[in-house]
Amino acid sequence: MIEIIHQEQTEEKVQRELPREIKQIGSPDAGERIYVEDTVYRRMHPHGGVEEKTAYVLLGKFENCMGRECTFVEAVIPLNDQEQQQQGINNNDLTVSKSLVSTYIVILNNDVVMDKVGTKLLKQYSEEELQQYFTVKDGKVTDASLKSCFQMTAVDQTEVLKITATTKNAELSSTLCNIMADVAPDFLIRVVGAGSVEKIGDAKVYDTPVSPNVMKNTALGFAAGIMLAVLVILVIDFFDNTVKDTAELNEKFQKPIIGEIQNIGGKVKKKDRGTSA
Repeated sequence: MIEIIHQEQTEEKVQRELPREIKQIGSPDAGERIYVEDTVYRRMHPHGGVEEKTAYVLLGKFENCMGRECTFVEAVIPLNDQEQQQQGINNNDLTVSKSLVSTYIVILNNDVVMDKVGTKLLKQYSEEELQQYFTVKDGKVTDASLKSCFQMTAVDQTEVLKITATTKNAELSSTLCNIMADVAPDFLIRVVGAGSVEKIGDAKVYDTPVSPNVMKNTALGFAAGIMLAVLVILVIDFFDNTVKDTAELNEKFQKPIIGEIQNIGGKVKKKDRGTSA
């Protein structure tokens, strides 16, 4: 759709002849015709056709040509597509979200946060129980042993942070996640200045261990065993310089073979018993 906006002029209109390098757009039978210069037309059709969802501002003037009111377009200004602008905004939001989650992870891996988690953990478990899974010094769970249990990632490139804890005790892993989820909001709001940080849900206890993966380890061991066996066979064959038969002997020394002795001393194999030695 083309909307024509112009200001009426009071001076006498000048008759104009059509230039050669020009194209008419719209219906040829319309009362007011629109002509576009070739340079403008090529800019509007860079690939031979008008691209979808592309808007332009056409600049020109109105003149009387051969007794008709005509619009002559002499310049064009393309407008940025709203969808492209929205895509740019979405990409910017995505970048900000990734940066924000990365900031969350750095903050929650700080020693101060781990100290808080360790203190709350000691209120629910005794030192003897925790020593089976963590390093405990001077009545305190070390920050390094706690950090090694946590994995923090963004969910589907959003600002939602997923916290996972892995230990040899499923219930302990669940407790760690819940403690971190309770401790995290206060630190994130204070450090980042976020308006609010909410916990979506409590951690669940999974009875199925995530490690070791018996099927995976068995398959890897089987594949490694086959590869090792093939490698040993190739190495033995590569360094084996013994002569296997008369044809190989003849080929190696290029000499005629006068006779062949099957066995010389040593233990005789069952299949060779009864043959000449």
